[in-house]
Amino acid sequence: MLQAPAIDPAYNGLAALPSSRRFRWSRLDVGQIGRITAIISLIDRLPDGLLTLDAPRYADFLTNLEILRVKAQVAVVRGAGYNFNGEPVWRLRHALNDCPDEVTAADTHELEFIREPDLRADLRLDISEAYASLIATRWKAATVLAGAAVEMLLVWTLSQLPDNARQTVVDRTPWAHANERPEGPSTSGSCFS
Repeated sequence: MLQAPAIDPAYNGLAALPSSRRFRWSRLDVGQIGRITAIISLIDRLPDGLLTLDAPRYADFLTNLEILRVKAQVAVVRGAGYNFNGEPVWRLRHALNDCPDEVTAADTHELEFIREPDLRADLRLDISEAYASLIATRWKAATVLAGAAVEMLLVWTLSQLPDNARQTVVDRTPWAHANERPEGPSTSGSCFS
């Protein structure tokens, strides 16, 4: 739902309606130029890779963006009294709604050894975000995201093993016997009791 909700408050929810008919009845004019140019500016600033529309929808998206851009310029030149159909806003909003909120950096490892496309995409996104957080010195975010990626890789690795081998690995982990008390000095009064 990339940027789509940002359009809704500007047009009192009209853009969120399931049918473009309602927006066809809506007329935009010079009084809304600030809102219109803000929508155009938001779209112009989208990072590469977030517009994941198929070719026909992408062509429609670009067409409506340019219609809106030109109509806004015409409205400024013509001034009061000139208005135009609001459908391009509706179409842009619905196209953005189908795009992802995040994008994986192009230089993130492909993880070709993972055959499940959804898992691979999720892992790549977490790795990409962890690296971006590290570069931006957001230590907690970098640590949490990297830890999540490592955990996901470990769980995936275990899922690839046959049941008996997986059970052997689990049985050999230190936490497999966490409820058993270690032998040795008494732990009463310590954090282990």
